[in-house]
Amino acid sequence: MKKKSEYRLPTKPMLYIAYGSNINLPQMSFRCPHSKAVGTATVKGWEPEFRGVATIVPKPNTEVPVLLWKLDPRDIPALNRYEGFP
Repeated sequence: MKKKSEYRLPTKPMLYIAYGSNINLPQMSFRCPHSKAVGTATVKGWEPEFRGVATIVPKPNTEVPVLLWKLDPRDIPALNRYEGFP
């Protein structure tokens, strides 16, 4: 029987592409006080969809605004809890 892989928290800062509620600066700053927003972008060919939680799905001629965060490892557990991961 194959052993289930274990999730390990990152030990170094990581880049995170946020959309939906995670582009709300005050909310995200509360959840992740050690992390910093570092840029904005759009994901072309995708659109938001809400299935109880926000996700993005492919759709031509659409785009989703995103915010790039540099996540501090100390903040990842709080973000994971908020996102329901793992």
